[in-house]
Amino acid sequence: MIFLITCLDGTVVTICGKQIMEDIGGLEYYSWLNAGYVLSQTALIPIAGKISDQFGRKPVLYAGTAVFVISSLTAAMSFSPLMMISSRIMQGIGGGMIVPVSNALIADMYGPSERSKVMASVNLLCTAGMAAGPFIGGIISAVATWHWVFLINIPLAVLFFVLTAGKFPSQNIAGNRPKVDYSGMATLTTVILVSMLVFQFSDSFEYYAIAAVAVFILMMLILFFRIEKSAEEPVISIKMLKRKEVKLSSVFLFFNNFGMMGLITYIVLFAMYVLHLTEMECALLCIPLFISMAFLTIVNGFCLPKTGYRLWIVSGFMLMGVPLILLFVAGESIPAGVVAVAVSVFGAGCGTLGSTVSVYLQNHTPKSEMGMSVATVSLIRSVGATIGMTVFAFIISSMMDMYVSGSEYKDVAEAEGLSGTGLLNLISDSYEALYPGISEAITSFFADSFTACAAIIGTLFLILSVAGLATDCGYTVCEDQRVRISLSATRSFP
Repeated sequence: MIFLITCLDGTVVTICGKQIMEDIGGLEYYSWLNAGYVLSQTALIPIAGKISDQFGRKPVLYAGTAVFVISSLTAAMSFSPLMMISSRIMQGIGGGMIVPVSNALIADMYGPSERSKVMASVNLLCTAGMAAGPFIGGIISAVATWHWVFLINIPLAVLFFVLTAGKFPSQNIAGNRPKVDYSGMATLTTVILVSMLVFQFSDSFEYYAIAAVAVFILMMLILFFRIEKSAEEPVISIKMLKRKEVKLSSVFLFFNNFGMMGLITYIVLFAMYVLHLTEMECALLCIPLFISMAFLTIVNGFCLPKTGYRLWIVSGFMLMGVPLILLFVAGESIPAGVVAVAVSVFGAGCGTLGSTVSVYLQNHTPKSEMGMSVATVSLIRSVGATIGMTVFAFIISSMMDMYVSGSEYKDVAEAEGLSGTGLLNLISDSYEALYPGISEAITSFFADSFTACAAIIGTLFLILSVAGLATDCGYTVCEDQRVRISLSATRSFP
């Protein structure tokens, strides 16, 4: 239930975000509606996971929910860009506490043979929230005020507290006073925030500034690993990072969110400017992606114990790569219906891959390290989402600048100080009256840049699909393997 509101909040501002920032006078800060949320959530995920291992799931989950509810209320009451961005950052903090603990609870409550079906149900619920998010945001922006985008979180959170107040899954916590790795937490948070800020605003930095920040991040990483090696209760166990299951899960889920968030972010702009769809129609266009994701998650949950992991990992990347190549082949003349089919197939790949890897990680992780293990992979997964949006933006913006620099509208762009996706501001009646043909040209530049980016990322997924064939993650979850997993859960890592 509480996981649902974080999933819902991640997509609900996709359609109505522009209206929100225009209303409070901060359209130039539009990107921070999502960036603030993702940055703070990413920073809190590993910390919350480790603390839940030490102090228990319930206090961390309840604290995260309280923060999320309060920040949702302040977001609804926001009257300035600063208040809105601050509220979104606090929402991210609450979400960063909820996500890893919610996943770890499943491993606490269910055995390896049951987790695939349980994860399928949870992922289905989360997917339903993600699917409803754009549609709800579009409805609210059309018939009411944007304030209700955030207020809908409150009744869901209250229902969660009511349902869990009487009974909450227990967890065995060591009797000794936990030793919190404050130094490791502070260092890791610094590395994550600085890295994400650089990715978010890399296009506005000079090369020497990027180099200086890169050196700083490297130094902080070295310091972090030194701290973690000597810490009694590290935030991220160095030994754990050497485990095959953690490394594979991190890589697969990184690229899963990398592609999903990048595509969702820019398919909406493609639909608006190239397909000429309304905001509500854009919301409807995204829904097939989440429906197919939900369907394949259910199928995966019931079939995984019989088929094993590898088949689903290979097919997941394949289903994500093929439709992106299709977008490139069809180009800007592609019909809206074909786009809907393409995103539906892409969503099926996301559902297939995400559910499989989540179960694979949980089935190969001791319960004593479950929170830290899940949080570490969740952290990398969130980083993948942020980097995915940034890479899509970088490729599309670079190609648009290249196209414009070779066109007759180069001087117009320079005079207006526009570059990258900011060139879309030139698509208006006023500019068209002054420079006939500019709207069609800019639209074509964006369409070509987006589809070329899709081809690049799609090719990457096809390569990962082939690489998945050589991945040693097992074919089936047989009875003997379940016994070995159960026994391994009774001891710590070597």
